[in-house]
Amino acid sequence: MRIVLLVVVVIAVGAGVGYYFGKLGVFEPSHDTKEVNPAIHAKKAETPANTIVGVWKSAEDAKFTREFKPDFSVIDRYEGDASATSEANWYTFMSPTDEPTPFPIREGLSYMKIMTPNEVMFFTVDRSSDDELELTYVDGETLRFKRVR
Repeated sequence: MRIVLLVVVVIAVGAGVGYYFGKLGVFEPSHDTKEVNPAIHAKKAETPANTIVGVWKSAEDAKFTREFKPDFSVIDRYEGDASATSEANWYTFMSPTDEPTPFPIREGLSYMKIMTPNEVMFFTVDRSSDDELELTYVDGETLRFKRVR
């Protein structure tokens, strides 16, 4: 009888601990992994991902390109410097959001989050058309791109 009671208590405690950590989001995947669920993130954004997907060349530096892929990966390349190539993940979201940010979210803006293994960058998506993309770092610097393909 004691063994049955002990098993019931262990199961109840395990379920309670699992529920508690589940509510804290401990079991949720980190956003800096390669696993990004496009269906979830596409619902968060008003800026359609299909207007961003493609290869974009910097308007300020013709050697720099950023390629946004449909699987929500992004590749930065610098012509003539293969060591400058880097890969990350991206998605867009709108305010209000449950997305934790280190800055106050402004109502009605579309945001982009780019996550590398070492860094997380946030931008506002100021312009997204068939041939132009304009992203502004939340600290103020604006990046302008022209579509390559």
